[in-house]
Amino acid sequence: MKNWKWHFLALGWVVALAGAIIYINRPASYPDPPPGWTLWRSAGAVRAIAFYREEVWCGGLAGLYRLGGNGSAVPVAIPAVGGRIRVNALEVDGMGGLWVGHSEGLSCWDGRSWQTFTERDGLPDRYVAALLFCDDSLWVATYGGAVAISFPWREDFKPVSPPGGQQALPHPRLSAITKDRQGGLWFGSYAAPAGGVGRLLDGHWRHWLAQDGLPHPNITSFLISREGKLWVGCGYFQEGGVAVFAPQGNGAWVLERTLPVAELAGPKVRSLYQDQSGRMWLGHEYDGITVFSQEKPLRFITMADGLPASEVMTMRQAPDGALWLGTLGGAARLSPQALEALFTTTGCDDKKGTS
Repeated sequence: MKNWKWHFLALGWVVALAGAIIYINRPASYPDPPPGWTLWRSAGAVRAIAFYREEVWCGGLAGLYRLGGNGSAVPVAIPAVGGRIRVNALEVDGMGGLWVGHSEGLSCWDGRSWQTFTERDGLPDRYVAALLFCDDSLWVATYGGAVAISFPWREDFKPVSPPGGQQALPHPRLSAITKDRQGGLWFGSYAAPAGGVGRLLDGHWRHWLAQDGLPHPNITSFLISREGKLWVGCGYFQEGGVAVFAPQGNGAWVLERTLPVAELAGPKVRSLYQDQSGRMWLGHEYDGITVFSQEKPLRFITMADGLPASEVMTMRQAPDGALWLGTLGGAARLSPQALEALFTTTGCDDKKGTS
């Protein structure tokens, strides 16, 4: 009798284990996306999107992809890079090149062949976090500092450090870079508690750190608004917010204000974008999107509205008016009609509901 009980218990464990294995490996089941939404879940977590030669490219934690019109994601291998890479940035240089900043260096595709560069070629660090093409130069932000590559780069690939060298940055572990209308270059670092924001103009630096009023010293994203102001996203886990910098008449910049966290869907801001209608989009780490209009919260957007995941890492609007989102659960495209349909009702009165 005792042996029978042990055999029955063992059989129960085998059945439970088999059931768990079947459950874990079952095909994922997702609800149908809302009308006008197209999802590319197989692209994995998407951190960057680019429109290149009438194609949409994206990259993230699962590597580099070209997106097809039917929701298919075609992986793109970079020959000189072995194994899976983490793509952090995509930039089109305006001269026929697509630049990919990733965990194993910087790669360029010209439509025919790839070239890849690492610290052996003059990069401060192999890990490339952000890219910016401006004034016939490509600025490359890495975890060891920043360099500029002048064009035509094929004739003379010589990365140049900013004035003052990497030690002039708030911290060399960079995460964001942009340029304002006055010609100033902004560098953001993700290195709390030592991180912050630095502005470079005519060889002179100005730094803003946590003690200067930043909501958090980890900088995630920059955006120069149509009004010429700089929006700065920052945070870590359940901390963060947005700082807004504004130019002054004397050429200086000041930290004008920070957005009240109570007005946001969540504290950490992961990405920033301003759409063609002037609305400001704040992508969060855990809480979807907050949309601002006229500097006031307009709407929260969550998975209930169609987002593939609650973490929104990049946002871009195509020339046709469609809005593309890179999330932890893949890429999403909202048709112009689907985009405007989001604003027929608002959802800022209740953070748990969006309609």
